[in-house]
Amino acid sequence: MDMQILPPYIIEKIREYEESLRRRHEENRPRVWVPVPDLPPPPPPPPDQDSGNRGVIIIDINTYDDETEIKE
Repeated sequence: MDMQILPPYIIEKIREYEESLRRRHEENRPRVWVPVPDLPPPPPPPPDQDSGNRGVIIIDINTYDDETEIKE
């Protein structure tokens, strides 16, 4: 069975034709524009009620034993 491949310029023309058909189809679709009201700005975030004592605790589970003290 002898199959021949189309030349690249023919393949490109087919692709362009299909894109133009798709574009035309999209342009001819009915559209409805719905007005969207402006939304009010979001309220400001509540003030922090945190005491400010924030931090990171790192626990190394590979070296912890019973004699290790946990410090605050």
